[in-house]
Amino acid sequence: MLFKIAKANTKMKVVKFTMGFAAIIAASLAMYAFTPSAPKQMADRQCYSFNGSTPADQSNPAKYSPITGVPDCDGNSSLCAIHARPDVNGQPDLSTIDDTKLKD
Repeated sequence: MLFKIAKANTKMKVVKFTMGFAAIIAASLAMYAFTPSAPKQMADRQCYSFNGSTPADQSNPAKYSPITGVPDCDGNSSLCAIHARPDVNGQPDLSTIDDTKLKD
């Protein structure tokens, strides 16, 4: 009789352990399924030369042209170039400007 009770207790422990392990796996999968993925990274930053003629043009992304290398700007009076991330159309995203160059 004692052997039957011990055997029943062992089976119950195995069932409890298996159910607990299954619950942990299910909770982990649920957390992974509902965790937002990292936002898609935009392309690397790029230099753009400023082609506008007025200060108002500085806020128009169409007034910038992508350039390779370092912009040839020397001075301190008017905008020459910016360094920013491109938007989906290849124009600079003006909210991501991290450097500006001026010319005389």
